[in-house]
Formats: sequence, C-alpha cells, structure tokens
Amino acid sequence: MSPTWEGLDLQPAHRRWRFWIEQGRDELPDARTSSDLIPFRRGRLHQPAAADRRVLEVRGYIQEASLSAFRAQHDTLKGLLDPEAETPGTLVDDFEDGSARWIRAVPRNLMSRHGGEATRLLSIELEALDPYWYSAWGSLALDAGYALDEGLTLDSSAEIIVVPTSTAHVIPIVIPGTADCERVSVRMTGPSVAAPGVDVPGSTPIGFLLGTPLAAGEVAELDNAARSVTVDGVTARASLDLLPGNRHGEYLRLPRGTTALRVLGQPAEARILFTPTYQ
Repeated sequence: MSPTWEGLDLQPAHRRWRFWIEQGRDELPDARTSSDLIPFRRGRLHQPAAADRRVLEVRGYIQEASLSAFRAQHDTLKGLLDPEAETPGTLVDDFEDGSARWIRAVPRNLMSRHGGEATRLLSIELEALDPYWYSAWGSLALDAGYALDEGLTLDSSAEIIVVPTSTAHVIPIVIPGTADCERVSVRMTGPSVAAPGVDVPGSTPIGFLLGTPLAAGEVAELDNAARSVTVDGVTARASLDLLPGNRHGEYLRLPRGTTALRVLGQPAEARILFTPTYQ
C-alpha cells in the first residue's frame, strides 16, 4: 500500500505520478505554550502545553506523454484539494513497521516547483488542526475478559466490552502509540448500582462520572473527541463531573503504555472504544 489522499493512490503502479510525504510524518506537532513570571522567583513557571497543529508537505511529480493527459491528471489532483473544504480530508501512509496510519488535514496550497510542460514537480501543503496520526487497534491480552467486535471501520479501534462485577471494575490494558489517546468513546447501559463513569486511577485520577445512576435500559454515550454526552439521546453534559487529572477539559484520556481503567458504578455493560494515537 502507498500513501493515499481521499482514496487517490499517490504512488500508483503506472508511475505517471508519484508523491510522498516530505514533511510532517516524523516531526513533532507545533505546540501552544505559556509561562508565568512570579516575583522573587528565578526564571518562569512553565504552564501545561497543548499540541496545536501540524503542517504537512506532500511532494512529487506528474509525468505524462502529452499535455492533455498531464492536464487531466493535474485536474484530478486539484479536484481533491479544495482549500475551502469544511471537512478535513484523510491522508494515509504506511510506516516502517508495516502499520498504516492516517491524519485528517485541510489542503492549503498546490505549488509548482519546476519542470517542463508535460512533466512537473509539485508540492502540496496540508494543515492538520488535529495534529496527531492515528492507527488501527493494537495488541491486547485476550485472556483478560474482553470481547472484541469485528467489522471495524478504518478510523476506529476494536471495542472493549465489559460486564462489571463491582462498582470499581478494573481493566488492565495496553494503550499503543506515542501519545495519550483522547479519541475515546464510552457507551454504558443501565441499570447501574451507582453513578457510572470511567477513570484512570492514580494520585490525580483522569476521567468522568455521571451525576446520577442509570435506570434499567437507559444508555449513556460519551464521545470525548466530539465533546458530547447523551443519556437515551438527550444531551447530558451538565450532569458530567470531570476528575482533576483531565488536563484540557477532556472527558477521558488514556495514557499510553500499560495502564488500568476502572468502570465505576457497576452498569449492566460498558463499551469502550479508542484509537491509538501517535505524535
């Protein structure tokens, strides 16, 4: 598999065009940072930083036997690079370990670098406001009491399906990637013994609690990436209590590496879905 942009193969077998990611594949994203100057203290007090965006350059060429064929390929490419697009497009690439990762970005420019009439070197500038790369589900210990759904789409991982046996049911899990995962969604089905939630325990726990228990058959759904919370389809953000370890107002963040999740309140069932995240 070669890089693709919105389904267009950027390194097709016929080689009449060929593109590769020149910048933005291995660099760290830009970061928003701030600091406070405190009187009588040496230096400044560093405040938490937030990853801001990533600029990607896709470089390559179009080479055709005739000007009309060149123009047709050039128009095909430009048709997939709308700088006014409201929804970011998807850039997919293969990495050295064989995994496919993708990032969502908006086209900003298509520049002609140099070349002749029917051969032209081009540079495509993309801007990813969500600066992280994502991949499919990583490895799990399948004897730990999970079941994994099938029929997954490209931009989702497998679901962890949990039937809690206590009000603080612990799930040991490995979160692959090089960054904490914030693309997490949770679906909990009532009844629950107490107010349900999910957290990562520690000195400053990360996660959330709903304000009230779930009745039999009630379904609570939380999507951290979309910042949405519903109970039986009705918005329930006002009843959500966030825990002190949430850095930027997120509902749930999964630290990379080996960690433990707790399903709180003992709902009848909890489903947790996340997407491994890479800087």
